[in-house]
Amino acid sequence: MLRAAGKSRPAAAESSNEEFWALKDVSLDIQQGDVVGIIGGNGAGKSTLLKILSRITEPTEGRVEIVGRIGMYVRLAFAVAAHLEPEILLVDEVLAVGDAQFQQKCLGKMRDVSSKDGRTVLFVSHQMGTVRQLCSRAVLLKHGRVAEMGPVNKVIESYLGDRTSTFSANAASLVKDIAIESASTCNARREPTSYFVHDEPISIRLSCRINRWVPKSELRLVVEDMKGRRVFTSDVSLGPPESDERSTLQAMATIPAQFLRPQTYAVSFFLFVPNQFLISEAVDALTFLVQDGGTRYAASEGIDYGCVFAPLEWDLEYPAGVRNSAVV
Repeated sequence: MLRAAGKSRPAAAESSNEEFWALKDVSLDIQQGDVVGIIGGNGAGKSTLLKILSRITEPTEGRVEIVGRIGMYVRLAFAVAAHLEPEILLVDEVLAVGDAQFQQKCLGKMRDVSSKDGRTVLFVSHQMGTVRQLCSRAVLLKHGRVAEMGPVNKVIESYLGDRTSTFSANAASLVKDIAIESASTCNARREPTSYFVHDEPISIRLSCRINRWVPKSELRLVVEDMKGRRVFTSDVSLGPPESDERSTLQAMATIPAQFLRPQTYAVSFFLFVPNQFLISEAVDALTFLVQDGGTRYAASEGIDYGCVFAPLEWDLEYPAGVRNSAVV
């Protein structure tokens, strides 16, 4: 069991005129065998919390109660610490280093020490896919405080899902014959968000202001990754409005679940008449992030393994004549 409550202020802040608390009013109660992810943005206090729990740093106020033997505060020493068989293992971004094989080995060892040996693991990471795979619970730190603690999926959604991706055109662009007025990325509940898990659909909603109808006009949607690679393009013909008066066209395109690989993407819009002229455009109007919800690639998060999932049919034949087929 591990219980912590209190505050921590870095020594460097003692001589400063401005008081800075790395952690403040943090209270945790973690039971034996729990596997808990510690998540949050840079400067949230994650590493400071592990230093306090591992006795490297003493809390300025409050106390830490630990029942069990801790190995140590770990980074590259993960393999050594795991084999020392501590009852409580504190891991800080160990999977962010090394190649894919090393990461898989570390992840497997962490599963073993928690599920088979019943040891407690606290895991600090920015890799949400790995946190989802490994942990059953998570703690979200914001500005040195516990913002939320609970089931891992719920806490991760709170961390990444509070950002929205919206676009609003400026007044100058709205005077064109047809203009993209606003746009947003939405989840299945039609809530604007810029965060999606790989196995949920992504809806792109937009409004086009029609000041003057242009015959044969089309709307193009382009999705690119952060390296500028065009992932796909989708065009749709715009039918004529019901009247000649000014109107607004509402449109929605849905990217299917399990299509885009985890990374950040940008969305651009173009209104044009094919092979003739461009009416208006909104380049990089939206950005959204696809996170790994727990695929076999989660341990290799951050490695470029393409833009789309490809369900390939594999046929494996072994020397003894045994064959095995799978879709992966």
